[in-house]
Amino acid sequence: MKQKGNIQSNPAALLKNLKVKSKREANLFFSLCENGENFTHSKKLIEALNRSGLKSNDNRLQNLFRSLEAHGDKIVFEDFINIIRKSGLLVEKALRGQLVLPDFINFSKKIDKIFDEVKTIISVDV
Repeated sequence: MKQKGNIQSNPAALLKNLKVKSKREANLFFSLCENGENFTHSKKLIEALNRSGLKSNDNRLQNLFRSLEAHGDKIVFEDFINIIRKSGLLVEKALRGQLVLPDFINFSKKIDKIFDEVKTIISVDV
């Protein structure tokens, strides 16, 4: 009992305990943190999801984006776990580049280029 009280009153010990219990989430979270900080920003998580092709209008991530909006800018580890809880596997795959299209932005640019080329060909033929 006394040890549990010490963990709860010591933020560093609490964070270490959470990392042990949630190693997968800890790896994801700290991949978003900069300069060894113990927090990240909502914007950084949103940008990482967007780079992988996941947008705020994705039905699978509605709860996550609502939680991010309600939460504010600074996210600590405990909050990160709560925010990604319902869509953790999808978020994990996105952050690790393990989606079907891991480099969605590059893929999207290529599709746009192909579209522009085809549009030019079609408009010339008409």
